[in-house]
Amino acid sequence: GVHTATWMATGLQDLFSRHLATDWLQRTGEWEMWQAVHSMHPAELWETHAVQKNAFLEFVRCQRSRQLRRENAPDAAIDAARKAFDPGVLTICWGGELTRENQLQLLFADEDRLARILRDETRPVQLIIAGRVRSGDEWGTQLASRLHKLQTDPGFDGRMLLLEDFDLGICRHLVQGADVWLNITEVSWPACGRTGQMAALNGGLNLSVLSGWWAESYGGGNGFAIGTGMTHAVQEVAQARDAESLYTALEQQVVPMYYDRDVDDLPRKWIKMMMNAFSTLAWRISSDRMLLEYTHQVYQPVATRSAGPSPAGLGRPRD
Repeated sequence: GVHTATWMATGLQDLFSRHLATDWLQRTGEWEMWQAVHSMHPAELWETHAVQKNAFLEFVRCQRSRQLRRENAPDAAIDAARKAFDPGVLTICWGGELTRENQLQLLFADEDRLARILRDETRPVQLIIAGRVRSGDEWGTQLASRLHKLQTDPGFDGRMLLLEDFDLGICRHLVQGADVWLNITEVSWPACGRTGQMAALNGGLNLSVLSGWWAESYGGGNGFAIGTGMTHAVQEVAQARDAESLYTALEQQVVPMYYDRDVDDLPRKWIKMMMNAFSTLAWRISSDRMLLEYTHQVYQPVATRSAGPSPAGLGRPRD
């Protein structure tokens, strides 16, 4: 479970304090309480998300500027970094360890196709990656080197950034500002998906393989799916399928929905999906719900059984 008050942005907490029950932070594990998100005005939720996203992108600009200074980059490149990343552009984030199992490499299976998605003139996309390499992992080191080169590739037109680490501070910024949280982890690999859960608590929509928590929580109207959750005996076949499904989801679902705006420049279908995500996921991934279920379904029954008289009739057994 995820602790709501720890990972949810302050602005979003303030919004919910105005529209949900007054004690909502003490009731985050209740399905009924979260249904009130559908009564909020879409513009108010969208504006709150926009403020979070702006703060996140300002953090990204600062991080990028620091990286360039460490690399002794020209002043012009550093100045450009301070103005990079448009808050009006769909922003997809990924964070974690650069390992084979996390499969970030599938996003770059067809670099030309990805470049066309990122630099579309009318519906561009920004990709922000925070990656950490395990000590001694040559494969992860090579992927990090590849990503480092791609972020300055003219074909990507400055639409991609690699943040060279992934700690709790960076994670907090990413999950609070992402429009979309990407997860391509191997379906057969046991992963809890905590970052995707934290993004969902902040209004980010998940674009994920149907594994772990997302296989249980995805309902079609609360985010996006990669693949069908099926595995294949040949790993290369499974990866090719997932890569194709990822590109198709971006081209046919994610990008069009984000840029489908009404006369007030609101992406109504997108905001509806954000509301669906809150109402179907927030209670499910709440650490409060998890602890209550453990207490009622596991701890209390065990304690009750242990509280009976001992065989000698001398009361409760000692610890």
